[in-house]
Parts: sequence; structure tokens; C-alpha cells
Amino acid sequence: MGDGTRDDRHIPGRIGSENDWLAVAAGSVVSLAIKSDHSLWAWGDNRDGQLGDGNLGIRTQPTQIGTGTDWLFVEGGGGHVLAVKMDGSLWAWGGNWQGQLGDGTTTNQTSPIKIGTLTDWSKVAASSHSMALKLDGSLWTWGLNSDGQLGNGTTTYSHSPVQMGTDTWLVFVPGSRHSVAVKSDHSLWTWGSNTMGQLGIGAVAYRTLPAQVFFEGDSSINLLYPETGKVCQACSLVKGALPQFSWEATEPFSKYTLLFSAPSTGVENPFVKKAVKGSSTSWVPSAGIWKKILNSSHNNGSPQAIYWKIVGTKKDKTTVTSEVRNLRIEIPQVVIIQSPAEGASLPALNPTEFVFDTNCNVKFQLEVSSLDDFSSSSMMKSFKYKTKDPNAETAIHKTLSSSQWSSVIKLVGNGTGYFRIRAWDKLNRESVSEVRSFTIAAP
Repeated sequence: MGDGTRDDRHIPGRIGSENDWLAVAAGSVVSLAIKSDHSLWAWGDNRDGQLGDGNLGIRTQPTQIGTGTDWLFVEGGGGHVLAVKMDGSLWAWGGNWQGQLGDGTTTNQTSPIKIGTLTDWSKVAASSHSMALKLDGSLWTWGLNSDGQLGNGTTTYSHSPVQMGTDTWLVFVPGSRHSVAVKSDHSLWTWGSNTMGQLGIGAVAYRTLPAQVFFEGDSSINLLYPETGKVCQACSLVKGALPQFSWEATEPFSKYTLLFSAPSTGVENPFVKKAVKGSSTSWVPSAGIWKKILNSSHNNGSPQAIYWKIVGTKKDKTTVTSEVRNLRIEIPQVVIIQSPAEGASLPALNPTEFVFDTNCNVKFQLEVSSLDDFSSSSMMKSFKYKTKDPNAETAIHKTLSSSQWSSVIKLVGNGTGYFRIRAWDKLNRESVSEVRSFTIAAP
């Protein structure tokens, strides 16, 4: 209460006689206030240092935190506090067991510490996780993420502020395990835990990305999977595990049209259009369509985002369009060498077996050199190999012929040799493994 006691109160009671208070905030067990001179005051529980006075003792009356008179905004969380100073800098203190302070650690702090060096923060909010808004309207989150409450498409905890998408926001509030926010267009969005329907999206599944809240009579199409930025394995072409795209709608549609585009083709100029029945809530692309999407995920050798959305068509021919999501296609994966081990001494009389995982590649070139940088083609030997079963779990066993092994011995001699494996996937994208060294043991 801040009245000098630890007695419960059932009616409002004035705290002190001062009349220069400007703003107040409360965490689960801490009270906070800013005076008109912009000094910061706190009282209550302090077991995690959330009062910010440098110790862990309980305070039953308002206590000034430091001597600064430049505090602009303060909010209390479950066991920590966030604040913004008048220069736009971000500060935090208290419990940090889930990285909710945002300093890159999980160490509690009993005094305010500056988070980063930026000075463009405007508002903060705290619960079991932390949220902050910048002057440009971008929303940042960090801390506990067990139910996707950070809204970044994962359930991985973050120990530093991470921008949540590229949208601009006006208002945001963190719950204990979910978040609610309003975008700059005044639309309402929620994400995180939904065990009690607290997201308001007409379902009980949790969301790791913002889902727009619609009201009775509204029409909407909510994209479910893949989530924004989700990695889709390029090796799905050869493994027969093509990705599934799924969605849900608030009312029946006669058909859905999935649209895929890329920056190089123009976001409004889809290179793939696929219509599916209105009774469908998921779609798996054919190998041909998926290959087209994979090919478009690189532009002149450089990765680029793939954008997708769904347009629903009603019986009266009116349409509703979903949000736009981006899809990240995983770059070619290098093969993983199993043997020979690094620095192995290989017998001269018996050709060595080279064992490596395909990682979904289909063509391989074993390169052996007497130079660790493979800089001279005259000092290198290459042996090519193809496979019809390029599953990621499949290991290739390649033993050189006697004549090939003899050429390797002649190349390396009594010195040190080096080998690596160059590989190509089904889209002819190239990757190169690590380099390992070896010697030839005397007969």
C-alpha cells in the first residue's frame, strides 16, 4: 500500500501528503510512481530487486530510486520493471530468470540498467514477458515465450528485444501468457496462449504470430501454417515430404486461391496461382509447383523471401483476402562427413572408405588436395558420385578404386592431404563441406 504498514486495505486510502504525483504503475507485488519533477519512486516486495534501490529489502513506503529526475514512463511486471527515460533510452531491473530484462542475460538486477544504446523508445509494458514500442511504431518483445506470447513465430525465449514483424502499432498489453495489441490501422490482434479463448479468434489453439480478431458478421481467413519465416526444407522434393499450407475461415467460401509471389517478380504479380475447393482448409503443392516455388526463392544466386496469401471467393463472387506471409526456404545443406576423422592416418595398401550424409543432395564430388585451400587444380584430384536415394538420413559409402587411391597417394606423398565434398541438390544449388586433413601411413 505504501502507508508504512503491511495491512490489507478494503477502501482507498491516501498515501502521504504530497500532491505532486504525475503517473503510477503496478506490478504483481510492486508499486511505482513518477512525480512531477520526473523522479521515480517505488515500494512493495523486493525479493528479486524489482524496487531498483540496490538491495532486496521490502519497502512499505514510497522510496526514491536513485537521484535522477528524467523518468518518463514506467511499468511493472511479474517480478521486474521496465522504464523509459526522457532521452528515449530503455531501462530495466528486477527478476530476469527468463531474460525479461532484455540485457542478453538471465541475471537479476537490483538497480536500473540501460538496455542497449538506442534512444527511440516511447512506451513499455511488462508481465511474464516484456513489450516496448519505438517512436516509429515498431513493436519489440522479449522474455518468456512458452506459448508464443512474444509473437515472433516461435516458442523460443528471447533475452534481448526482438522486433515483431514490420507492422506499426498503437496500443499493446501483455497478459500472463498472451498479448493483445492494436495496429496503426486500429485493427485488433492477439497471440500467445488461448486455453480459455482469451485470444478471441473463435478457436482455442495457441498462436505464435499475431491473429486478427474479427467480430460477428466479419469475414476473415486466418493463415495457420507455415508461420511467417518458417523454414521449408528444399529436400522435400526428394524426400516426398512436401509442406502443407493450412488456414481457417469464419464463414464458408466457394473457393480459395493461394497466391505466391517474390520481390523479383513483384508482390502483386504472383508466379503461382492455385485454386482449391471451398470445403478445403489445407493444401499440399505438387512436386512441380513446389519446385517452382523453390526456384523462385533465389534470385541470381541470392536468397529472397517468398510471399503468400489466400483470396477466398464467396458464392456472390465477393472476395476476402488474408494477411500476407513470407516464407523462408532453407539454403542448400552441406554434406556431413562421418569418416575419415580429422587428422586420420590412412593405410597405403587399402583404399579408404569415405562416409558422409547426403543432407538431401543428389550429386557429389570428393576433392582431395595437397593444399589446404585447394587453390591449384594441378594439386587436386576429384571423384564424382550420384545417388538415387538422397534422403537426409541416408549415408553414402564411397570407396575409391585401387587406381584412384594410388593417384591420391602419389599426390599426397609423405605430407599432409586434405579432402572435402562438394555437393548439388535437385535444384542444382551447390554447397561445400568442411575440410579435413589426413596422412598416408607407411606400408
